[in-house]
Amino acid sequence: EETLAHRVDVIESDHASGASALAVQAVDILCDAVSLGPLVVARIGRALCRAQPAMAPIWNAAALAFGSDGEESLRLLRARMIRAPESMSKVLSRLLLPEASAGSRPPLSLATVSQSGSVGACLTALADVAALRVICAEGRPVYEGRLMAASLARAGIAVTLCTDAAVGEVVRDAEPAVDAVVIGADAVTPDWFLNKCGTHLLATAAASAGIPVYVVAGRATFLNPILSVGVRGRTGPEVEVWDAPPARVEVVNPYFERIPLD
Repeated sequence: EETLAHRVDVIESDHASGASALAVQAVDILCDAVSLGPLVVARIGRALCRAQPAMAPIWNAAALAFGSDGEESLRLLRARMIRAPESMSKVLSRLLLPEASAGSRPPLSLATVSQSGSVGACLTALADVAALRVICAEGRPVYEGRLMAASLARAGIAVTLCTDAAVGEVVRDAEPAVDAVVIGADAVTPDWFLNKCGTHLLATAAASAGIPVYVVAGRATFLNPILSVGVRGRTGPEVEVWDAPPARVEVVNPYFERIPLD
């Protein structure tokens, strides 16, 4: 159990990875916890949800671990999560690419924010069949967007990086015009989805410009309303924003925000 607790601490200290990557690690931890009995499952499951309270797949995995067939359910969930990026890539390709031969497809201009493994997989797959340019907001204060930009560039995709505050202006003035915004989600409920701060700004700017917004999310990211009550965004340390603020200046550093589905 001490070893499992250390692995939970590693997940808790990860401020850059997306929900899909962290959830696979959490499932592996929970599978090992199941073999140690229900009390360990209870402790480790709660610890994982506290470690990453915004990550819906971790809440779903913890709930499955409590079942009578917990280990088998977790293994099925893990297999679905591993397959999800390929499935989502196919859906996004059908949405964004016209029914035409590869040679006649116009270049696609897309925008995203922060870092998402699912979005990265989708964009990389799109780049295999169409010319692609991506605007990426940098994801302050941890700058996950820079990691995303570097990853896309390594895949041969042309990337424009901008600050989170400037993304609306960059998207509105982009040449060629942005065809769609593609963003990830750490949790999805019937009324809202949760993602990194800056997502709401980008989605609102896109909507005002008539640009469609697509949220890339696998089944494991969708929350039962009972579990959605516990999901909440994490807050980072103040020093990431300002290491020595003057007296009477309060610094807040939320990592996540809720975006209404409408």
